[in-house]
Amino acid sequence: MELKGGDVSSGNEVAQQDGVVDGDDINFLITNYNLVVTGGHPYEIGDINGNGIISHEDLFIASANYGLSGIPPLGNKFSGGQNNSAKIALDGTPEVTFENQEFTVFVSAENVDDLLGFVFTIQYDADKITLVEDGAIREGDFLQTRSGSTETIFFNRATDDGILVFGSLLGNNGDRVSGSGTIANLTFCSLADDIHPEISLMKVKIANSEAEIRGLGDVVQVPGEYSLSPNYPNPFNPETKIRFELPKASHVTLKIYNMLGQEVMTLVNSDKKAGYHVVNWNGKNQFGHPVASGVYLYRIVTPEFSKTMKMLLIK
Repeated sequence: MELKGGDVSSGNEVAQQDGVVDGDDINFLITNYNLVVTGGHPYEIGDINGNGIISHEDLFIASANYGLSGIPPLGNKFSGGQNNSAKIALDGTPEVTFENQEFTVFVSAENVDDLLGFVFTIQYDADKITLVEDGAIREGDFLQTRSGSTETIFFNRATDDGILVFGSLLGNNGDRVSGSGTIANLTFCSLADDIHPEISLMKVKIANSEAEIRGLGDVVQVPGEYSLSPNYPNPFNPETKIRFELPKASHVTLKIYNMLGQEVMTLVNSDKKAGYHVVNWNGKNQFGHPVASGVYLYRIVTPEFSKTMKMLLIK
């Protein structure tokens, strides 16, 4: 198969070159994202780098060559990259009180160098929340305000099972982007009362102007601030989950108390990395005995943050 460098679609003839890398090519790659195209597949032309699947790498190549005529070059192989210190944060995971409550989470970047584009995959609890019908996924201003490009290529695809793929690409003519800022805003609606939905980054791919790629293992996912969330389920019997978020590595204690202020159980007393953490409490005390029904307190303490919340055990 000949490497096309991004010229993979002519619009009406979707798997045919038309001599220029443009929006038709990007749309073709987005529509067929994650499609396996081996064994003489009719859309094999979309596999620009020849690895057997239409993926983020093909999108990055097409973006790097956007606007070029003829058969543009493939570009550099994906051999490393400059985004060693980049951090990607998913902020605003909610404490949802009411059904049909709308809330927005933000995807932001910190310390990104020479950014050409990104592709993210997010997973969310489709049985608890759904994307709103209008304006659910909006591009942040990071690429637009910091680049010389008049237009960015922003795309998204969502599935019914809670998988969302979205990304943004700069064309060939724009300046590359460095620094920090908001990448995207995602607006959801709750499907029930008193829930704490899980929303997490599954895959992260970012590329610089030479189409060099960094993956999830090289990009740190961190919250924007300290947080302790409502336990779920609540009320509970016999187990519940407690979620907390750390914007940087910290020593953490998380303890359970009864309403007299007596310590019942220590769930965490150790150093934790920056990120999203979930611990379970099985309704037992430090001696392994089940505790009585009633209201209990759980309290998190770090050197820079502390918070106490209530939960109800019903047997």
